[in-house]
Amino acid sequence: MNTFRIARACLVQPASLMAVALLVINDHFLKAAMPSWLTGKLSDFAGLFFFPFVLAAGLSPLRLKARATGAIAVFITGVWFTLMKISPDVNGFTKQLFTILTGLPSEIVLDPTDLLALVSLWPAWQLWARVCQEAPRRTHPPRRAEWLILMMASLATLATSCPPVPSVDKIIPYEGILYARYTSRDSFDTLSYSADGGRTWRETALEEAPTEVVQQFENFHPSNQRVCDPLQSEVCYRLTGQPKIEQSLDNGATWQTSWELPAARDDFMWRYLNPPDVFGFLPACPQDYVTLHPQDLEVIVVNHQTWVVAALGAEGVLVRAPDGHWERVAVLNADPTPYAVSDAHAFSLMGYEALNWLGGALLTSWLLTALYQRAALTPAHSRRTRFMVWAGVLIFGALLIIWFIFTALYPDAAKNGYTWPMWSLWVLFGAWFFMLLATVSNFWLMLITVIIVSFIVIGLLRLITRFWRSIGWPKIDKRLTRATRVIGLATLIAGYLPFPFWAWGLIVEYDHARYLALAFTLLVWLVGGLWLKRRHNSAAQSGIKVR
Repeated sequence: MNTFRIARACLVQPASLMAVALLVINDHFLKAAMPSWLTGKLSDFAGLFFFPFVLAAGLSPLRLKARATGAIAVFITGVWFTLMKISPDVNGFTKQLFTILTGLPSEIVLDPTDLLALVSLWPAWQLWARVCQEAPRRTHPPRRAEWLILMMASLATLATSCPPVPSVDKIIPYEGILYARYTSRDSFDTLSYSADGGRTWRETALEEAPTEVVQQFENFHPSNQRVCDPLQSEVCYRLTGQPKIEQSLDNGATWQTSWELPAARDDFMWRYLNPPDVFGFLPACPQDYVTLHPQDLEVIVVNHQTWVVAALGAEGVLVRAPDGHWERVAVLNADPTPYAVSDAHAFSLMGYEALNWLGGALLTSWLLTALYQRAALTPAHSRRTRFMVWAGVLIFGALLIIWFIFTALYPDAAKNGYTWPMWSLWVLFGAWFFMLLATVSNFWLMLITVIIVSFIVIGLLRLITRFWRSIGWPKIDKRLTRATRVIGLATLIAGYLPFPFWAWGLIVEYDHARYLALAFTLLVWLVGGLWLKRRHNSAAQSGIKVR
């Protein structure tokens, strides 16, 4: 048995399968749900166990002896992991390499205590040696499961910890310069400063900042709720706890809105920050909230002009120029979230809706096919066949009705990716792979995904074909079969189409896009039903046997 087959055989061992599953579950669920020292180390232990097998598969073209290839793979894995955890240069290079391969951000922590996980390399080597000894007795051809597990393990090794979310929550003016408290990992570690009223920001170390500024930041107090213009004392600004800032021209007697979040765009901002995930429907690096309301407010005079600056948390800062124009400005990596997009990125952001209406489209096509199968039944068909056809009609019909009601009555679930058709597809069709196509920009990763999906789809089609043949499924006109597929495709397009327009900002509210999608879907069903009836009558008049 060659090295490549030994690597595949190692990956299908129960211990390897458990390690792959543990890595995926820990990185995408446990770390977010139960952050702790244990969940921080589990991924390292699991990944170091099976990664040498993936690396050995990649080294197989060198045509070295199997034991030598395994030893090299274990050695490279151990050395690279060690350097990645203790060397800033290797750590930074690894993060850049990950970003190049996947197009996704990553965070690999410099933590020498993670080297405890190196003990996983010993059982990995023992497993490799055992499979090498058993290799001469293995005569079966390569199994499809081995190829599938190799691809899944390759994707699992790309899982990393989420990068910290930077935030600006406090601003202090000092001698004509604005200082902002820039935090990440829930720690106060960096200061940013601006000398032009908040339009541009630079980083500075704590020890380089004025002592008075550092002390004010360390003695953090609740945010300022009201500030007044030093040059015009009757002009004041205040925070309201809402996503807006109010202005008074009469020293607080009356207030008017000076800035507010565009109407109904908070849903899009949340979606932009939480796009479809690589391994599921929840984001890989979720942000549970979007900073909608300012957290601190200050004014500063620069060149005899007043600038108003508000801290916006992860959105950076909000700056009011002397001419009254408000603008969101990035502070280092705390970037403003757009209110809309203007390019094809809208389609990838609507991955939840695509899968939701894919479920509706499949159910529509299957129900129509089942109805024509029922129409094609004859007394010659067995009782089992008749039962299965009627069961198909009832099941697909009930599921389609439930899908429509669920989509219509539970907008928050659909909007946030918790629709039942998605989970059904996730279980039955491996549809989570499709999410990868919507979230990564790397060609090779997409190619791996397409190959995996192809294996799944081909296998399912073969199973369905065998089932049809086993029960003597009634035959119907191929033109009618194609028509049911056309209606299913039209359902998908009609239901999905309004949502990119919501992402582009042409439809303001998500609910408006959802109502349009439901209306378009009903229209497709109405027109499609009339069209199918006409084709059915035409086929009957032409002498084609449909019953």
